[in-house]
Amino acid sequence: MSQDLAKAPIHPVSSSALPPSSPSSSSDGSDSSFFASLDFHLLGEDELVRRLNTNTTRGLASTECATRLKSNGPNVFDHHRPNYVKKLLSYVFGGFCSILWVGVIVFFICWKPLSDPPIVTNLALAILVVC
Repeated sequence: MSQDLAKAPIHPVSSSALPPSSPSSSSDGSDSSFFASLDFHLLGEDELVRRLNTNTTRGLASTECATRLKSNGPNVFDHHRPNYVKKLLSYVFGGFCSILWVGVIVFFICWKPLSDPPIVTNLALAILVVC
């Protein structure tokens, strides 16, 4: 990296650094056209540093950091705690398990209320399906 780039002044990022279409302005709601137009991976180091108005040795100036933090927010992911009760209930009663629970109920109904005397085979089938 050349020394003259390290002494270059740091200016705010201009709109020319980004592609003409932004994700918020896409009419169809998808970001695919915006991300398809990004070409940062094709640029050389000097051109990339110039377009992003940064410095390879010093990074961003503190005023630029404050400006970007104010306009873009912190660079963190949203962390949502998982709802373990909801997850457990979806494992026990969701998908194919719901059909098995219906079968268990049918076997129990056929075991005691509908059969006189109770048929042990229906009870065994209900226990087998539960396990």
